[in-house]
Amino acid sequence: MLRRGDRVFDNSGLRELIERGLGPNATFEDAQIPLGIVTTELLTGKEQVFTSGPILEPLLASTAMPLALPPVTIDGRQYIDGGVVNNVPIAPALELGASTIYVLNATAHTQDPRPLIRPMDYLMHAFSLARAQRLIVERRFADAERAEIIMLPVVPLEFYVPFTSFKHTRMLIERSYEATSRFLDSASQKSESTQERTFLLEAATQAE
Repeated sequence: MLRRGDRVFDNSGLRELIERGLGPNATFEDAQIPLGIVTTELLTGKEQVFTSGPILEPLLASTAMPLALPPVTIDGRQYIDGGVVNNVPIAPALELGASTIYVLNATAHTQDPRPLIRPMDYLMHAFSLARAQRLIVERRFADAERAEIIMLPVVPLEFYVPFTSFKHTRMLIERSYEATSRFLDSASQKSESTQERTFLLEAATQAE
């Protein structure tokens, strides 16, 4: 932690994973729906949303959590994790035309709290609190824009997971996938039921 440099871990493995999954030349234009990736310009703290061109570097930048992974240089500027300035980017989604936004709050406090023992623990805890507050601000913005915000379920944990730990990664992904699938299936059934009732009401009104 006290060594010189801009990261603890290298991002070469993540780069390889993205290239293997999307291909080395994937672009935003290849996406089936409009896509925006939120990053933070390192020197100014300005929020930067990438929506066109090659996707690899912006995607790497959006994962570049300070301390853990290195900044990514794009067109001569360095970018880091967009969560530094906007952890739940509702406003950018609205600007891209979204009217219904599904949110997975990655900073939800549903696990055992971080043990506050070292100065670094206090620093990271404060950083987490600051990130979480942005969601409150963003939701107020969405309410003003009359957008529908749907909060996806966050699976509660009975233990604490350090941000540098990959020990429980597979289990966390599987739990979240299962919970989200159940939630979306239930929401879809409710939507179909509502549409059916509306159709029957309209048919009855027309018959009268």
